[in-house]
Amino acid sequence: METENKERLEGLTEAELLSTLTGTFFPDGSELDEMEFSEMELNEGIPLDGAELLPYEESIRKWVDKENQKKGGDNAPCNLMDYFSGSDEVNQKAVSAVTAIKNIGDVLYGCTRLKLLEPLNENELSELREYIEGQYGNGWGEEFEQRDIPVEGGTLNVHFWQGEGFRILREEETGIEKTPREKHSRPKLRLLGHDGNIFSILADARRLLAQNGEQQKAGEMSARVWESSDYKQALGIISEYVETELSLQHTETRQEERKKYEITAAAHPKYPWIHRIRALMPVNEQVGVGALGGYVQSEDNLSQEGSCWIYDQAVCCEDARVQGDARLYDGALARGSALVTGDARMFESACADGNCCIRSGEVKDTARVAGEAVITDEGNGLSPLIAGNSRVYGNVSGWYVIKDAVLPGENYRNPTPDLFILENGKRDVLVKENKMRNPEQPGAAEKGKKDFER
Repeated sequence: METENKERLEGLTEAELLSTLTGTFFPDGSELDEMEFSEMELNEGIPLDGAELLPYEESIRKWVDKENQKKGGDNAPCNLMDYFSGSDEVNQKAVSAVTAIKNIGDVLYGCTRLKLLEPLNENELSELREYIEGQYGNGWGEEFEQRDIPVEGGTLNVHFWQGEGFRILREEETGIEKTPREKHSRPKLRLLGHDGNIFSILADARRLLAQNGEQQKAGEMSARVWESSDYKQALGIISEYVETELSLQHTETRQEERKKYEITAAAHPKYPWIHRIRALMPVNEQVGVGALGGYVQSEDNLSQEGSCWIYDQAVCCEDARVQGDARLYDGALARGSALVTGDARMFESACADGNCCIRSGEVKDTARVAGEAVITDEGNGLSPLIAGNSRVYGNVSGWYVIKDAVLPGENYRNPTPDLFILENGKRDVLVKENKMRNPEQPGAAEKGKKDFER
């Protein structure tokens, strides 16, 4: 029997499944009496992505090993397959699944190391992925993210589970660049977006130097900052080590570093060719650095300029584009060659398709705007609301509520301040109340007369 088991183990093949890894850093306020930092950062922590976790790689690895040993036994790491209650086929082929982390291209990822008796087919692999995702969300990962990992300047919680839309992938499915990031003589740090928070600026500067292989300089910089007498002096010290807007040798930031978002490896649960986005800088009043957004197929789908954003589970794909100050929320979808621009908003399960252009207003519920439709305002700040189960293929401008079909070639234009309503074949108007003006007021007589004549 012992010989049989040995032969069985010798015949195993190894495989790895990767997933996005994030963390939350909680600063130790005891050393920061002279620094400016927000109460929110002390209470809720500072979010870190896989690249920003790199300086803490060794500490995280030790705690992962510690967690595995704690849950394992007989000096063996925790084997997630011991808790698997799925199909016999997967159970027979997958001998072990052990949680780890992996550094690829100077970015840390969650890694599940598999030992297999036989290769898994696609259905079996899908079942195993779903099981491991469950372990990261409610089992092993849920317990591990509660561990307070002591690191320099505070504590760190590490998250293997990334919320709804999270997906585990084989390495070849991620498109991850294995080449380490190019090292520069002087890393660049944007002060804009830190809200004047010296602690946040210092932490980012330390991470940049560590990622550039300059841990000694990072420590030296920190020591000088702690000894500085005021905020301005601290900023000056940081600007000696990393290139900021205050650096004497500051040059134009490269286009790559001006990007406001990146496309992550987190694929859509139903459409794996589209991926979730993450903010690289403050985008608008709702989206800060590190915030996760909705899904895109490529960078052509969401402009890197302006305050436009895709939220929640919303999707922009194919040749569609979101730009300007436009925003997609909830499960909204822009596809085909649709353009969502200006201050347009899309909510719930609304859809923009075909060659339509939504320049202003709101599209919500299960409404669909398609064909050559154009939705816009009349230059008076009043825009349409397309709602319900509307199907709009024509043009709508001005203050309208549409809960009906607008066929190709139809044009609904409202240049007035009154609200026009088109709902289920019926039309209505809500007249804006205009108060009588006192003709004795300078310059008001003629305007009041015109208002009355209307």
